[in-house]
Parts: sequence; structure tokens; C-alpha cells
Amino acid sequence: MNPANVSNLKQVGRSLMLLGKFRSSMEVLEEAKRLDPRDWEVWHDEGICNAKARSYEKAVEVREKERDRERSCCGRGADLDDDVLRTNEQTRMNGRKCLERANEIQPHDTTYLALGGVHKAMSKHKRAVQAYSQGLKQSPGNPELLTACGLAYLRIDENYKAFE
Repeated sequence: MNPANVSNLKQVGRSLMLLGKFRSSMEVLEEAKRLDPRDWEVWHDEGICNAKARSYEKAVEVREKERDRERSCCGRGADLDDDVLRTNEQTRMNGRKCLERANEIQPHDTTYLALGGVHKAMSKHKRAVQAYSQGLKQSPGNPELLTACGLAYLRIDENYKAFE
């Protein structure tokens, strides 16, 4: 296996992710990102890891360094007093940033679904609707996006829009 081959690193990262080894997966994906920062799949997979992992200060720190280097992602989240809440919020923000970056490089249905899911986990249902709606602009007939968007509309009490 060639450690300089991005395809190999992506496959190892995905395998580790499927095994639930999110921190290890993020380390491998970080290396793949270093080799090819324009590969949307690497950003997408790292975003999925961030969304599923529970605590990983190192990943947030590494992501902040990457953000400083690229200057392409959104601003920082609000500061919270409780360290646990801050870590969970940063983790979700980091997942959101990776998924947004993946969509900047190449929009994809699964990335919009994951991005909406991260917003939903943060109880930001209006933002989830926005993410799903952007995905529907790319793929208007996608049943998963339509269902997720409808459910998000129901969460914000816009029942009429949910069934459009």
C-alpha cells in the first residue's frame, strides 16, 4: 500500500469509520486532505466522522489550523461556559464545516443529507430545511432529500410546506 496514494488513504479512512474508529479515521483522512485538499470525498468523510464522534478536541484543533490555512470555512461558534457543551458544539460545527467544504468542492446529495442531519442534531431545524432545500435544487427528485426536508418542515410547524 502506497501511503502517498489518496485513494488508498480514503479507503482506509472509510474502513476505520465503518468500524467506529472515528478518531483514527480522521487522522488518516487528515493525511489524505494534506495530499489533495480539493477532494470532496475526503471532506465529506471527515464531516461524517465529526458528526458521529462524541468528543475529539484534537480534531477541532486540527480543523481550526486547516481553516486558518485555507480561509474557506465559516466563522467560529458561540463560546459556551460548560466545557462539555462547548466540545459537543465545536464537534458539530467542525462536522458542519467539513460538509460545507465538501459541497463547495462538489455538491452531492449525501453531503446535503448529512449537513441537514448535523443541523438537526444541533436543533437548528430551519438551517436543516435550508440544507435540504439546497440539495433539492441539485436533485429535485431525490426521495431521501424530499422526506428529510418534509420532516424538517414539520419540526418547525410549517405543515403546509411539509406536504408540498
